[in-house]
Parts: sequence; structure tokens; C-alpha cells
Amino acid sequence: MKKYHYNSLTAFYSAAETRSNISDKAQFEHYRDREDNEDFTGLPRAEILKYKMSYPLGVEKLRHLDDFKVEKETKVQFYDSFDGYDIDIDRMINGLDFLINEKKVRKLPKTMDIFINVAEGARISYESMLNKAYAALKVIDHLETLGVRTAIFSCISAIPLYANNRKGTPLYVEVAVKNYADSVNLGALCTAISPWFFRHWAFLFMAGHNKKLATGLGYSAKLPFEALPKNAITIETGECHTRTRANFFIQNLKLVS
Repeated sequence: MKKYHYNSLTAFYSAAETRSNISDKAQFEHYRDREDNEDFTGLPRAEILKYKMSYPLGVEKLRHLDDFKVEKETKVQFYDSFDGYDIDIDRMINGLDFLINEKKVRKLPKTMDIFINVAEGARISYESMLNKAYAALKVIDHLETLGVRTAIFSCISAIPLYANNRKGTPLYVEVAVKNYADSVNLGALCTAISPWFFRHWAFLFMAGHNKKLATGLGYSAKLPFEALPKNAITIETGECHTRTRANFFIQNLKLVS
């Protein structure tokens, strides 16, 4: 597996727009300068280039989705002999600790990474990808309300296909869209989780880092779990394409034990 990591959208775009020494020049120029295919990429080429860092229409659509209601605090009650805000009479009569107290429980790590696989099939719509962004936002909001700092990565997991129908070494690219200290940039999230992030930028990246690729270029693949942190949250290819599936995904996460 070839793994590439970029700390920002800017760094990834720079790599995608630069041809390596092993890439065919004609192949790279074809993918860099090819004509519009909005039905395939999801946006006209001019708009893909215009909205590299932020997609405002996606932000507007995202804001029309339901607000995310989060659990504000996680507390447990316990009994104490010396300090408390109330008394349990039955426990006092029986000679047990009877002062009722409570404490916050922190069973989550200080930081957590969220990986979103944007490698999807050719017919994926922007609305489907927007639901993946919605799911990611719900996870971020929930965790950071509980005091966990989050980082989010737009991930490309694919298998290049060569002109002789031979499948190449699996390719994995992760691009940081939000680091632990950052607030969420909705515009960046809405362009980094999109059909064109894979079908334009990832294809251009593959064309610039391989040679003699087939027209189809590559197949989407599952995230390489061996390359991810153990406590990572992943939204895979094929997941969270509808609001119902996104909410089901959230409800089934074990965020607090």
C-alpha cells in the first residue's frame, strides 16, 4: 500500500497539481486539462477550481439539515461520608454512606480522529456526500461538547488500474480538513467531502503519481485499518448516504462507555 498524508487541503492540491518523475506527461496533462464532465465529477471544472478551499452552496444545504442535539454533560451519582448536596435517609438509617454527591465521568480520550472515505462509485450524488458531511459534523459536535478534541480527514482509498487491465498497488491518501486545535470550517468540509474531491482531485493525483493508467483509472476501496489509529472513527465508502443512515450510524457509535 502506498500511503500519502497531507496536513491541509492546500498541501494536497499542490501535490495533485504536480507531476512526479514516474508519471506520463501526456497522461497527467489529459487529466489536468480534460473537458468538463459534470455528470461524472459533480461540478463543472471551472467551479471545481473556484471552490477548492470552500463550497458555499454545500454550506447552505448543510444548514438546512436538522440541528444536532448533544449531551451537555456526563455525570454519575455516588455516596459519600463527608460531602454531598442531599441525604439518603434509608442509607443513613442502615449506617451506610448517605450523602449524595456526583462527579463528572471522563472515559473518552483527550483527542480522537475521524476518517471519511470519499472514494465512491461513479453515480454518487453531492446530496449523498453531504449526508456523510452531516454525520461527521454530528460526531465532531458531540465529542467536542464532551471535551474531546477532534481531527477530521478526507481519505482517498483506491486501487489504480493500468492500461493492461492490471490492478496496481492500493493507494491511500489522507488529507487533514480539521486539526485538533481548529474549529470546523464548514466550507472546507463541504468541498473535501464531495464527488469531485475523488473524481477530479484524486484522479489528478493518481495520474501524476503513476504511469500508463487505464481510462477508468481506479476502483474505490475500503480504508486500510492497519494505517489508522486504534481509537479512530471511520465513515466508510457506502456509508451514511442518506439522512436515515447517517442518523443510524451516529446512534450506534459507542462514544461513551
